[in-house]
Amino acid sequence: MRRVSQSLIVWAAAVGIAGCDHALEAEVKVSRLCLEALGEKFPGAPAILPPGLGTPVRAKPVMIDFAKSIKQVPGASADLGFQAHFAEIVLRSDDLDLGFVRMVAVSLDPGGGTVEPLALGTYQRDPAGTPAGLRRIVIPSPSRQNVFKQISKDPASMRFTISGDLPPESFDFAVEACLVLDGEAGLP
Repeated sequence: MRRVSQSLIVWAAAVGIAGCDHALEAEVKVSRLCLEALGEKFPGAPAILPPGLGTPVRAKPVMIDFAKSIKQVPGASADLGFQAHFAEIVLRSDDLDLGFVRMVAVSLDPGGGTVEPLALGTYQRDPAGTPAGLRRIVIPSPSRQNVFKQISKDPASMRFTISGDLPPESFDFAVEACLVLDGEAGLP
């Protein structure tokens, strides 16, 4: 699923009289771009936990390809100095109560293995308890690091680390990642 909220503002002004300079300034804003990966299967808890590890932890990469959608944004392929940062990541299940999840940490793999992963956000279950029937976990991303070049050419590889009272069998989530995009350019 793709949700895009966008507005395109273009100003063109002729400066001076006929035959003189012309100026063009363009600002492209796409407030949010959200893409979803359905049916991401996460492994269940191991049958026997290693000594000293009281809470099962599972990690899984999830690939979301923003590149195709970004190419459809006016001006994105023209390298107008676009900026992109993650706004939030959502885990959703239509048939599974997510109350078993204690913590989720999400990071973006920069690719190439030469740079540390970028922390995108963390969910920590309220120690007072979780309401029954939890179907959606929203993880806001405090990072405002520009990831446009990284995600506009190749799929984004996000690593999800989940801990909690994991079920013994594997479980499925829909993963939705939302970006904020904007770009600006001026031509003399």
